[in-house]
Amino acid sequence: MVGGRVIEVCEFKDKIFVDTRDKNNTCGVFMEKNSNSLQIQIGDSVWWQCGYCYWTPQDSLRDQQSINFDIPILKIGYSGSNLIVRKI
Repeated sequence: MVGGRVIEVCEFKDKIFVDTRDKNNTCGVFMEKNSNSLQIQIGDSVWWQCGYCYWTPQDSLRDQQSINFDIPILKIGYSGSNLIVRKI
């Protein structure tokens, strides 16, 4: 499983790119462009495993009663992980 808090969202012709940050690492993923993926915003949560991404809107993270957790979206590919270098 890879993912974290959304820090960037880009729309392409046939797919969506989402970049995420978890602690000191960033990792991005390409996913199917559909009605769910078009709603992803900075601050939301996205993680992926096998062939699917799972999206949780930021509002759902605050509202524990919400049913909008881990909404599946088809994964197309990922960018890999990059370590963020901290200034000392």
